[in-house]
Amino acid sequence: MKVSIKLIFGLVIGLAGLFLSIKVGGVMWGIFFQDGLELTERSMDQLDLLIKDLSNLEKTNTLFYLDKGYKLVSFDSGFSKKSDAILKPTGCSNNACLAVCSTSGGQESCLSPPFYSVFENILEFDSEHISGVILTKTKEYMTLELEKKDSVVIIREIKSNQ
Repeated sequence: MKVSIKLIFGLVIGLAGLFLSIKVGGVMWGIFFQDGLELTERSMDQLDLLIKDLSNLEKTNTLFYLDKGYKLVSFDSGFSKKSDAILKPTGCSNNACLAVCSTSGGQESCLSPPFYSVFENILEFDSEHISGVILTKTKEYMTLELEKKDSVVIIREIKSNQ
């Protein structure tokens, strides 16, 4: 059986083209159709960095994406009175923390959250909501204003004029 060099070369080029198109297609798919939970994780990482780098009396804004079925909750250091209805994540210990928790599960919805950030130098988070729940609106980017006053971080959602 005689196999031509052109045939082998054509098959190699064809397989390389197929492999390349699958790789490029996967990257393009990821750019245009990102996983909501991945976007939430990136938002949480960005928020963590901003809060840790925030100087006293400094204000800044950031975009935060919250996936469907989740809420952003703040917990103060020690035993939080404003978040009594929701149990603090075990990984936060006695530190202040922010957590992305499930909207289902009631009181225990934050015990093992998919994402949380611990802040050792923050005593409390002040938000517009006494419950400690900062955001519940999902599937879109929300603008958060952050302000640090001594060991308190104030987080406000900036409403759009739509």
